[in-house]
Amino acid sequence: MISNFEFAQNHTYWEQRDLTDEKRDLEEKGENWIQDYILSVNHPHRDVILKGLQTFGEIESVLEIGCNTGPNLKRIHEAYPNLRLAGIDVNSMTIKEAKKQVPTASFYVADVTRDLRLFEDKSFDIILTDAVLIYVGMNEIRNVINEIDRIARSGVMLLEWGHHNTEPGLVIDYHWARNYSNIFLKKGFHCLTYKINEKEWPSSKTWKRNGYLYCAYRQAS
Repeated sequence: MISNFEFAQNHTYWEQRDLTDEKRDLEEKGENWIQDYILSVNHPHRDVILKGLQTFGEIESVLEIGCNTGPNLKRIHEAYPNLRLAGIDVNSMTIKEAKKQVPTASFYVADVTRDLRLFEDKSFDIILTDAVLIYVGMNEIRNVINEIDRIARSGVMLLEWGHHNTEPGLVIDYHWARNYSNIFLKKGFHCLTYKINEKEWPSSKTWKRNGYLYCAYRQAS
């Protein structure tokens, strides 16, 4: 019998993805999937991220892990032009486009599972992921979470797939889902969870079914 885990998409898919890939992830349609992400800057789920960011109060910096072409960082820059912004993505083509979309931000080609040591301890107020940890398997997630915890000064904001019964991860609809509230609670954070609805991701039944925004606030020591 084939394990469910064999059907999970791996984060290396994004590193190897080129313009010939006909799979399209969003309702915005350009010449290719990279153009789709550039056009998706006003996708409604990005409003959820902006609202979540407001709950952290005064901040000075945001690092997005898995930033793609930078649509989230572009929206954040428009709302908070004085913030120091940075992003990493494993695909060099998306980083090339991100530099054009948000020229004031710093961008790096880097793998979430290997390269977060690029950043110093507590070097960004907020760490953001958007549909990134759904590609990180149970053998790698603990180290990734530890690195996010190390880098984040004030808090963490994850727009990912959630499942209340698992922390290592469970594959649902070909992606990894977990209980991020419990994960960050054990690390001393206070965590609020918001369920994504159909209005916020109208083209995807799976995001309506599985999507959550987790806002984890570091408690004062």
